[in-house]
Amino acid sequence: MGRGLKEDAFAGGTAARSFGKSKDEAAEEIAALSQDEAFVQRYLSKEVQAVRQFTELHRIAFE
Repeated sequence: MGRGLKEDAFAGGTAARSFGKSKDEAAEEIAALSQDEAFVQRYLSKEVQAVRQFTELHRIAFE
């Protein structure tokens, strides 16, 4: 949707990578969150938002 109107990508980008994070950005965020004690505690406590965030970052970084 939006391809005919050229709304499927940001100027200068491609549709596949314009929205969201790159693999490298996701991997960097995983590393940073892994060092964040507050985030780790939320993740280990199975806080829904923390689990979703970490899962999504792993999907981006490693798929």
